[in-house]
Amino acid sequence: MTSRTLIRRLLPPLAGVVAILTLAVLIVGMIAMRSAVLERARTRAAMLSSSERDALERLMRAGDHGDLQNLVEQMARSPDVAAVRIVSATGIVHASSLPSENGRPAGSHGAQASPLGDLIPASTSNAARNDPLAVHVVQPFLNKPSCSRCHATPGDILGYLDLDVHVNTHLTGLTAFGSLSGALGLLYLVAVIGVALPLINQVVRRPVQQLTSAMRDVQAGDLTVKVEPAGTREIDAVVDGFNQMVEQLRHGRAAEETARRLELERVEQLAVVGEIAAGLAHEVRNPISGVKAVLEIIARDTTDEERRGVLRDAANELMRIDQILRELLQFARPKKPVQGPFDLNALARDAAAFTQRGAGPGAASVACEGDPALPQAHGDPDQIRQVLVNLIINAQQAAGAGGQVHVATGQRDGDAWCRVRDTGPGVPVDRADTIFRPFATTKARGTGLGLSISRRIMELHGGSLTLDNPGQPGASFTFTLALAARDVPEIPRPHAVSPVA
Repeated sequence: MTSRTLIRRLLPPLAGVVAILTLAVLIVGMIAMRSAVLERARTRAAMLSSSERDALERLMRAGDHGDLQNLVEQMARSPDVAAVRIVSATGIVHASSLPSENGRPAGSHGAQASPLGDLIPASTSNAARNDPLAVHVVQPFLNKPSCSRCHATPGDILGYLDLDVHVNTHLTGLTAFGSLSGALGLLYLVAVIGVALPLINQVVRRPVQQLTSAMRDVQAGDLTVKVEPAGTREIDAVVDGFNQMVEQLRHGRAAEETARRLELERVEQLAVVGEIAAGLAHEVRNPISGVKAVLEIIARDTTDEERRGVLRDAANELMRIDQILRELLQFARPKKPVQGPFDLNALARDAAAFTQRGAGPGAASVACEGDPALPQAHGDPDQIRQVLVNLIINAQQAAGAGGQVHVATGQRDGDAWCRVRDTGPGVPVDRADTIFRPFATTKARGTGLGLSISRRIMELHGGSLTLDNPGQPGASFTFTLALAARDVPEIPRPHAVSPVA
């Protein structure tokens, strides 16, 4: 379904709100005004009937009875008057502005329920009157002593003045109010369309369109986009968040490109090392083995201890060259691990004991603390032992004579971990990113491949090898392994392997 624009979404509800408010104001105002108009009409009817009665009484006391029919018809010519009747005390219409009522009983017109007059249907022959309502007021003619000259009727009341006053003349303002309310409602709607919606378009829709366009540019890969503030606090907060997000994406892309470049360099290094190692292994190792065998034969046949020592040193150097070539081959062409369940605690204890025996007197001591609740780990125990031995030997060399090395195991987030920590000076921050690179070493006789090979082994196992505390004393290295599934036969305990310096 196609989504509507902001203006199309806002226009119907705004128009509806204006229409509802206008209708509510119109209804409430009409009710209030109608009540006020009717109250005004009743007051007017009461005053008019009282004044007309008093005028008639003065004329009759003066002896000017005249023709009452003409009098009431003249009174009915007033715009306010709907009907005028003079009713006798017995309830008979004596004179009426509606001649058809003369001589008939007044009926309901002979009584008045409300002190200010009763609201009744109008009774008039004037076709111009279109309002059906009138205020009915009855005023009594009191039997005063001055009336005894003409009226010998006993009782307190001689008759009644029955007056019906039109309400329509008082409702003209009500009609004008209704028209004015409708016009105001239309004016409000025009104001919403002509003022509010353009203002919303300027303040909201245009900044949102700019933000949407910038988001499309970001999706297309352009991270140089920056949206200028729109001037409103809420939208500016969204714009600032968007700009910060783009800035973070730009930094993240730069970091990713740097990491990709370093990875490419590492791959290139590995490729070069692989080529060099393969060539050296083929061209150098066989001659070295032959020279070493000749030196050993000569050393056995000579009786000169000085010459024998020189030959022994030469044979050791050839062995060192052979070890370097083996490390190069192992780094460039790592052996695929044969993985299975094994006891990481037992392997850590064996590796600690092996390195402690081979270190000689005065070397840093090695202590091992395994987690007794640690399940079996999953991996190649020979290769994991090689990683452990390498880490422990490095730790012993860093701790120095009298130092200490601590090996610990445990589990976290479904993985087994093993940590090797020493009491040496630690790894400087500026070297933390380079110690795992090939040939990065500070040792006089090291190749700089030990940590690289160890990390490579852990990556082949799906685990990791990290430096925990760069820049702090006492270097701490931790590698992680997956835990083995239960009820799987354990791989036999690994045999001793040569450490990688």
